[in-house]
Amino acid sequence: YVASGESVAFFDSGAITRGRKTVKVRTTTGSAGGAGDAAILLGIMVFDGDGGSAANTGSGVRVWDSASSGARADLYYGPTTASTGYWGLMLPSAAPDLVVIQLGVNEYHQYLLGTTTYTVAQTESDLEDLIDFVRGETSPDPSILLVADAGTAAVAGFVEADWAAYVDGIRRVADLKGCAFLDLSDLVTFPPDTAK
Repeated sequence: YVASGESVAFFDSGAITRGRKTVKVRTTTGSAGGAGDAAILLGIMVFDGDGGSAANTGSGVRVWDSASSGARADLYYGPTTASTGYWGLMLPSAAPDLVVIQLGVNEYHQYLLGTTTYTVAQTESDLEDLIDFVRGETSPDPSILLVADAGTAAVAGFVEADWAAYVDGIRRVADLKGCAFLDLSDLVTFPPDTAK
């Protein structure tokens, strides 16, 4: 499936026999910018006899990993020309039951670098917009879990109180939007020399 006006493809093999398979991904001349374009692979869902008679049905657990190193919340609901934006086109067909959003650390890193754009308030606003985007692209609405990382103690300039303000902001968004919330700092202990 190629979305109209986009160079985004969704492929479903249909029923195939069990056994080792190979998936080849390539770009073609005439795609977005022509020959040599990069292919961005957002995920592969493997069905092992657990797919029902229709797409996205059955009893299996499927994970669609749309993580992108260095991405911020605003990149996930922004233009689909951004590498992270493509995942939004897949939301309706993926029809997720649960969406896990673990963002905020890269906004905090920008704060550490002196960027004034990614404040706690802006991060909250961006997460709210992302949640609205997810709910607008899926039916029925999936459950949403917001996850706050354990912190970034290994990063130069890390200040626990500053990161805690971001965690509190993520928690406020979860409360406001009716999402579940998990603070990983409740589960992870840093070694004494990295101070948490």
